Amino acid sequence: LKVETAVAEVQAEHGMIPQSAAKSIREKGRFDIARIDEIEKTTRHDVIAFVSCVAENVGPDGRWVHFGLTSSDVLDTALSLQAKEALGVLRASLEELISVLKSRAQGEAETLCAGRTHGMHAEPTTFGMKLAGFWAEFRRHDERLKLAEERISVGKLSGAVGTYSTQTHEIEAGVCKKLGLKQETIATQVIPRDRFAEVFSAIALLGGGIERLAVELRHLQRSEISEASEAFGKGQKGSSAMPHKKNPIAAENLTGVARLLRAYAQASFENMALWHERDISHSSVERVIVPDAFILAHYACDRMTDLVRGLEVNPEAMLENMQASRGMLFSSHLLLALVESGLSREDAYVVVQRLSHGLKAGETLRDAALADTEVSKRVSKQIIEDVFSGRRHREAVRGALERAGLWEKNEGKAKRLYKVEGRTDIIWQEFKDSLTAFNAQKKGSFPDKGALNREICALLFEKLEASGIPSHRVDEMPPTVEITKKLEMVKLELVVRNLLAGSTAKKFGIEEGTPLESPLVEFYYKDDALADPFVSDEQALMLKTAKSSAELQELKSFALRVNSVLRPLMDSVGLTLIDFKIEVGRDAAGVLHLADEISPDCCRLWDKKTGEKMDKDRFRRDLGGVEEAYREVCSRLKKGLK
Repeated sequence: LKVETAVAEVQAEHGMIPQSAAKSIREKGRFDIARIDEIEKTTRHDVIAFVSCVAENVGPDGRWVHFGLTSSDVLDTALSLQAKEALGVLRASLEELISVLKSRAQGEAETLCAGRTHGMHAEPTTFGMKLAGFWAEFRRHDERLKLAEERISVGKLSGAVGTYSTQTHEIEAGVCKKLGLKQETIATQVIPRDRFAEVFSAIALLGGGIERLAVELRHLQRSEISEASEAFGKGQKGSSAMPHKKNPIAAENLTGVARLLRAYAQASFENMALWHERDISHSSVERVIVPDAFILAHYACDRMTDLVRGLEVNPEAMLENMQASRGMLFSSHLLLALVESGLSREDAYVVVQRLSHGLKAGETLRDAALADTEVSKRVSKQIIEDVFSGRRHREAVRGALERAGLWEKNEGKAKRLYKVEGRTDIIWQEFKDSLTAFNAQKKGSFPDKGALNREICALLFEKLEASGIPSHRVDEMPPTVEITKKLEMVKLELVVRNLLAGSTAKKFGIEEGTPLESPLVEFYYKDDALADPFVSDEQALMLKTAKSSAELQELKSFALRVNSVLRPLMDSVGLTLIDFKIEVGRDAAGVLHLADEISPDCCRLWDKKTGEKMDKDRFRRDLGGVEEAYREVCSRLKKGLK
């Protein structure tokens, strides 16, 4: 009816039919399904029955309904309109699935699991990396549907056999413009069916992607794997006979749906070859596949979205499954380490294969590598430990996700911060291996420095939280990442000094290590470009980094509370806390939280017995042994906080 009305209006504009007739068709044109069915019993032609029903309602001007048109002019143009609108609905559903996949991929970016080829353990990957691959694929499906939408958005009013003998090209152009369609380049009596086949191909490919994800999730839910499971609601039952069952019913259902979507695409290919300028062999097929394919694809997107959103991930089972392969997941990196040591690839392969295939009961590949004389004389224990740590795989995954645009990264001197899609309450904080001093004028690094600082920070923050000092910490993801609350940061660094050292001692000509009668709290304006200058209370108020003197006092009290916990803790593990720097922020309720980090990067720590520096001053002053000092601090804290 929409097409018939648009045709009448454009024909009236060109003087083909009276203006009054177009007005009557627009105002009185309507139909009744029961009446159409009644007429069709006689005519045996559905379009004629429809046109007759509309004409009856229009009255005398009804003779101008369908003027100069053939059935396919109306049917195909209307079908294109429906397909265009339906693709818009389908793509909106698909975009929701893409958004959920992106969010879950980010959330599981560092959840280590076994990557499998041939169903066998191959190399470590992360669950986030798995989901990121599906996120990327479904974006391609969306692009294909968009192209298919452009391709199908055409109309035709070329009449019988497509010669425009009863309708001008200008009428077609006007109607298509009114309906938001393009004109078919060359039509027969129908719109060529390759356009529809392209739509069904895109839908079938979408179904294939949904099946690929469904099959992956079905495998991961198997009892002997148990790395993930579909959400199971209260009162839900998995089996009429076996009460313990939690079956992957959504993933299985979607696998079946994909089979239908592929079959519909096959049927659309068969529809392309019609006799001469047209026949109706395609008609009966499209009456089934058009509504079914669109409805099923839309249903599949929505159900998969719910499945992924509610998916329960089991990181412990993932690690257990990885451990079941006894470290052989890392065989390729052990191979590379041996090659880098000077061994030929062929010989290195033989060594690693010998170790892998000869593991004793309870022995891991790491154990075998450390015990093997041929390996140990070529590769250090530290390199072997690094090979089996999973660090390289996590770093590679983060790099891949960054390149894909899954994370928005803000990189500082010592850490990278990532925004998480769909989450405004948390951010990811990754500790880097880099060392900087003198406002990044001096730079360096050492392996695992980021992991050490994250571990030290986690130990200290946990102790402070237990003492009633809130922090931004939400969770840790070894080795280098922690999930943190997003806070409104105070643009001041708070420095607490217990003894004078460094540039402060030098500035006042006081011997380094001189104790203060009471801890001193200082403010530094946080601005890298200005080298974080010292500010007085009055200057802090001038810069509006604090709202009032009362807020400045609150900040000082907070810093002293931190000191009251850290100083005796360090003393208990044989370290003197000379000074330290912290950053703070407020949550939505305005409560102050400790943020950023506390580590040897931002503390001065001296050994109580020897006075040896155990912090970043070893790097600043070229004292050497930087890595050893950081490792010693971490070791002492782990023992002291057991």
